[in-house]
Amino acid sequence: AEDAEYPCILKQAYGEFGKECCIVSCADEVFKVALHGLGSRWVLQELVRGCFEVSTTVLVDKGNILDEISICYQYDSDAYVWP
Repeated sequence: AEDAEYPCILKQAYGEFGKECCIVSCADEVFKVALHGLGSRWVLQELVRGCFEVSTTVLVDKGNILDEISICYQYDSDAYVWP
């Protein structure tokens, strides 16, 4: 966390949607959320700025793509965490 280029997204390694995600500006903020360090529970990810998010779901059966659906969201800020 000390060597990261901030701001970053801090999120759980396992989970769904924006649960337990936050934008952090420094290593101190990381360790306020991830009290015991990143370990295998947390992921510190580059914050990619932009006001659009494209979300895609893919239906796969035995390695074959059966269907996909995508939706584009537009936000009022270039740095956000959903929801």
